[in-house]
Amino acid sequence: MGPDRLVRDLEAGSGSAFFFQLWDTLITLDDEVEFIWPKPATSWIKWSFLIARYFSLATHLCSRAVELSITYGRPLNENAVRIWFGLQALVLIVIFMSAELVIMARVYALYNQERWIGLTFILLLLVELLATVLGVAFNFPSQPFDMNTVVTDTPRSFLYFGISACISETTVLVLSITKYLRSRWMKSRILTLMMRDGTIAFAVLFLMLVMVMAYHLLDLPFSTTAYAYIPISPLSFFLHIIDFVGLRWTITFISVTECRLILNMQQLPVLEQRYTINPEMTSVFRTEDTYEMTVMTDPDQ
Repeated sequence: MGPDRLVRDLEAGSGSAFFFQLWDTLITLDDEVEFIWPKPATSWIKWSFLIARYFSLATHLCSRAVELSITYGRPLNENAVRIWFGLQALVLIVIFMSAELVIMARVYALYNQERWIGLTFILLLLVELLATVLGVAFNFPSQPFDMNTVVTDTPRSFLYFGISACISETTVLVLSITKYLRSRWMKSRILTLMMRDGTIAFAVLFLMLVMVMAYHLLDLPFSTTAYAYIPISPLSFFLHIIDFVGLRWTITFISVTECRLILNMQQLPVLEQRYTINPEMTSVFRTEDTYEMTVMTDPDQ
């Protein structure tokens, strides 16, 4: 299979990632209208949702336009394409950090807004951002620039982002599990649901990060958008799973996971009288005999 065919297959894989996210947007649009749109403009959870859903869709559309133009030989400004390629890690970190904020807010609530938890999360986010900016600066593509690289590769700055984000995600998971196991109310249904959704979200985000890092560490070709063919060994199966996921599918999985996580929390009923519901999910208060946990389910906020 020649390079031209591989480029076309990669471009097709990118399209499949876009249409999968578009399909998920359409089938959950009624829940979005009911639970997200009525929130005030000051609601951080509303903006996290909108960034995850519509900023990622806009990214897909821009990527599709560039990839199709390159694949079918349409004229493009080389310098503009080079800048777009070099800044892709910054685009991804915006989407990823919007998902992280939701997960971190849940853990922050479980720890009753303890200051050291908040400072830890802020530090982790700043380290991620700094690592990504440094990665972009150190690996910005030079001229002359092969525009086919946009379809067949990702910037090496993704490796800097992936390592720092893995540290953040692992820290959040450890804090979450520790609090869950030590809590007197660990068997409550609402906390169990929060742990389930949070763990699934962590697994998806962590897997995407590992895939992105493995792509660069193993120096795999044609792995950006979603290429895969029949494997001939367990190792090649793993490598082509990485090929299949790629950057566009990474954006799709992160977006879908975050949006589903937020919508699931919005739809949680008041399961026990001892829980007070609030959409921003920023605190857990101890009373004499009960706990009040804020979660993101009140449509009036």
